[in-house]
Amino acid sequence: MKARGHDARFLLRDLSAGSDLDGAGEIPRERRAHLVRAAHCEGPLSFGEILLNSAYHDPPQHKALIDAWRERLKGSHAVSPTSRPPRTSRR
Repeated sequence: MKARGHDARFLLRDLSAGSDLDGAGEIPRERRAHLVRAAHCEGPLSFGEILLNSAYHDPPQHKALIDAWRERLKGSHAVSPTSRPPRTSRR
């Protein structure tokens, strides 16, 4: 996108992620919107546990998260999301 004249930026959990990719080092990075609270399910094992950790059980908290993302994405023409559960090991 940057090569075609579009503004681009990364919204990341880890601001150093992807910095070793060709051309990615020059793309601005910002911390992504996220909940600041303890997770309900450490190392979620199901989609339901991921939803619990994303505040779907708490409407005011969920609205705050949506509002934060809305503000971060204001003026964007395209969004290319990637998402995965955190890497953890459970026994």
